[in-house]
This record gives sequence, structure tokens and C-alpha cells, in this order.
Amino acid sequence: RALGEQAASRAGTALGGLLGRPVEVRVEALRTPAASALTAMAREPAGAVEAGVHIAIHGDWTGWALLLLPLPTVPRLLQALTGTAADGPDLTDAERSALQEVGNILVSSFLSDLADRLGRRVVPSAPNLRLESVPKLAQRALASADSLASEAVVVEAILGDRERHIRGRLFIISEAAAWQPAGRAASGERGECT
Repeated sequence: RALGEQAASRAGTALGGLLGRPVEVRVEALRTPAASALTAMAREPAGAVEAGVHIAIHGDWTGWALLLLPLPTVPRLLQALTGTAADGPDLTDAERSALQEVGNILVSSFLSDLADRLGRRVVPSAPNLRLESVPKLAQRALASADSLASEAVVVEAILGDRERHIRGRLFIISEAAAWQPAGRAASGERGECT
């Protein structure tokens, strides 16, 4: 869990730098997929629509990341990123790209810190944004976990600023083996996230 907390701190610092305001990312739990909050969310009969940024993880280990942003957070993020508020419920291509970049910065920073500490190399995919109900977004993430060849672990984190204008949840789903140092870590070689 300590590794996850350190990686989350780095992710919060990176996002805060992008937004120009402090953002905290805090790990709440490390669980198996069956015991994770994702499973509970996927079983809800109905749920609010949120913005979900889905990112695949490749390299020395595989997995997936999902960033969930409540809809009230979306225009606030866009205001901080672009200086202009979103105009209406439909997102422009530029606004979608900006939200995907938020997911990319968060996940890349988290994975880079973890890779550095464990002596591994991981590569996040391009982010994919969907505006869907929370149960559907959670079901997609859990289906991704089912595709992993080995036992999986889910990191559950929350993010927000002091004013509570920006809120979200981050899930990192990976092979359990990803949390063990690589053989080359003992030799002092640093990991990397590209």
C-alpha cells in the first residue's frame, strides 16, 4: 500500500501542476477485483453518467486504469485547463482531448513512480474517454481485469482539490506480480514509463 500511496502523491503533484492548483490523490484501498468498489458499482441497477477515461497498461506487466469524473467536475477541470468553461453538455474535440490528457497525466505519473521504485518498464496506451453510466464504466473495467493472465489487484484512489471543486476516482487494475520488484531492481537500474 505504501508504494501505491507514493505513486498517488506523485500523480497528484503532476495534475496539480497542470491545473495550477494543489490536487491530492489518496489511495483508499488495494483489493481483489471481486472485493473492489468497481464490483459494487457494476452491480448497481442504475447510476449517474460520469466521464470515464480508460487506459491500457503494457510492458513488464499488463493492466488497465480507469479515471471516473463526476459531470459537475468536468466544466471545472476544463475551466482550469483552458481558461474557458464548457459550452453545453456536448464536449468539443478539444474538450475531450483535454479530459483525456488529465487521465494520461494522472496514470502516467502514477505508473512512472511505481516503475521507478520496482525497476520495471510500463507503457500506458492512448487514453479513451467515454460518457456513460457508472455501472457500464465499471463493467468495462472489470471485463478488462478478466483478461489478465494472472491474479489481479485493484488500487482504489480518490482525488480532489481543497475547495472540492474537482473530484474523481482512480482505479489501477494490474497483475498482482506487478507489485514485486523486478530482478534488475536489485542492481539499481531504474524503471521507466514511456
